[in-house]
Amino acid sequence: MILVHLDLKGAPPKVSYLAEVFPLFSALGANGLLIEYEDTFPYYEELLPLRSAHAYSPQEIREILRLAQMSNLEVIPLLQTFGHMEFVLKHKEFAHLREMPMYPNSLNPHKEESHQLLHVIIRQVMELHPGVRWLHIGSDEVYYLGEGEESKKYLSESGQAVEDLFMCHLKKVAAHVVSTYPGIKPIAWDDMLRGASAQTLTG
Repeated sequence: MILVHLDLKGAPPKVSYLAEVFPLFSALGANGLLIEYEDTFPYYEELLPLRSAHAYSPQEIREILRLAQMSNLEVIPLLQTFGHMEFVLKHKEFAHLREMPMYPNSLNPHKEESHQLLHVIIRQVMELHPGVRWLHIGSDEVYYLGEGEESKKYLSESGQAVEDLFMCHLKKVAAHVVSTYPGIKPIAWDDMLRGASAQTLTG
C-alpha cells in the first residue's frame, strides 16, 4: 500500500479541503490514508476531556471516510496506545496513568486502568470506522519507558529488558484488537523494537 499519513491533531483541516486533496493523493499514486486524529476525534462520555474545541463531529468523520472511498483510498485509523499520549495524559483525569509523573508523553503499562482506557479509546474510534481492515496502534517513541517506579520494580524482579516490557504491552493491545474485532489486523511502528533480541520478538 502507498499511504498518506494525515496527522490531524491540533488544527484539523476542513472537510471541504480534504475533498479537494484526496483526489490529488489518488492521482499521485496513493491508495490509502493513515489517519491520526488524537484530539480532533469526537470522543464522548468518559473520554470527552480528550476532545478539542475544533474536533470533527461524527458526521464529519463519516464524510471524510466517504470522500476517501470515492478517491479509492483505504483508511487505516492510527491510535496512540503507548507513547505520544500527551493529548490524554495532560488532563488531570488521566495524569495518574503516566509512566513518569512529570511527563505526559508515555502511558504506564502496569496499571489495569491504562488498558481499560485504551479499550474505550479503541472502541469509540472503531465505532466510526466500520469495515476497516487494519488498525494502527502507534507505539513509537515511548520515551522514559522503564524509568517509572513500577517499571523499575518490574524490570528488577523479572530480569527483563525494556524491550521485553514494551513487547508485553504491545502484545496486550494487539491481542485485545484481534479478539474484540475479528478480521482486523493491528499494525505498529517499529522503532522501539529495533534493538530487541530475536527471543523478545518471537517470545
